[in-house]
Amino acid sequence: TDFVSNVSHEFKTPLSAIEGYATLLRDERLSKEEQAVYVSRILENTSRLGKLTQSILSLSQLENQEIVLQQESFMLDEQIRRVLLGYEPLWEEKELNIDLALEATQYYGNKSLLAQVWSNLIDNAIKFSSAGGTLSIGCRELDGFVIVRIKDTGIGMSEEVRLHAFDKFYQGERSHTTSGSGLGLALVRRIVTLCGGTIEIRSKEGKGTEILVSLK
Repeated sequence: TDFVSNVSHEFKTPLSAIEGYATLLRDERLSKEEQAVYVSRILENTSRLGKLTQSILSLSQLENQEIVLQQESFMLDEQIRRVLLGYEPLWEEKELNIDLALEATQYYGNKSLLAQVWSNLIDNAIKFSSAGGTLSIGCRELDGFVIVRIKDTGIGMSEEVRLHAFDKFYQGERSHTTSGSGLGLALVRRIVTLCGGTIEIRSKEGKGTEILVSLK
């Protein structure tokens, strides 16, 4: 019941925005500039709906899945590096310092699912980083486990937010700086769990956030 209620609420906001801007576009007196702004807002909210729908479907599928299929051997450090490069425009815009410590690490697992993990965590780290801050990413093998560390020097989390960060639709105080569905970390934890691993958040307000992922 809570899930359906949350989904309804999350869909209502962008749908209302789309309806509002579409209604405004019917005004024939609008300038070209105003039309462009309203169309842009409609596209932004349409994109948000699409991402929300995909996240809900992915989480639903993963929650009903007990084993990881389509596993293969690949270089995990290279995958993380490629994901990071995909966000280059974002971290360059914020003038972040990138500190990499990626040891050559071979891993056997689902390549596609793990790419979602790194993408979500790196995206979050960039979003919540302060301009000119540092994004640190490390990867190494330790005692039969693969340890991935992603650390930012951004706004951090309060203890309450940290404790609920993996809850579905929970966004907490960090949502004040950006929009999101609140499903990203829930997806990440489910994928890591399916891979037989664990994920831990260490964070303090104003001091940044560190995510530690341990994979078998």
